[in-house]
Amino acid sequence: MFLGLRRALGVDNRSFTKKYGVSMYELYKREIQDLLQKGWIEKQNERIFLTKDGMMFGNDVFASFLLDEQTYKKVFNN
Repeated sequence: MFLGLRRALGVDNRSFTKKYGVSMYELYKREIQDLLQKGWIEKQNERIFLTKDGMMFGNDVFASFLLDEQTYKKVFNN
């Protein structure tokens, strides 16, 4: 997520799902909703990306996408 959000095109859910086997909208539902509400990310079709305000708070945005160990193991270590 970090690297994708740093790019102007942001992160594409189809690519994310293909790579990780889970939709970013499922995995990060609360985080995405919170960041959309703050105006730090924008969603267009299947893609999310940083807004100008989000770029100012990039570290906070990126930190939102850190998974705790239990969630990581549940999702990626079936």
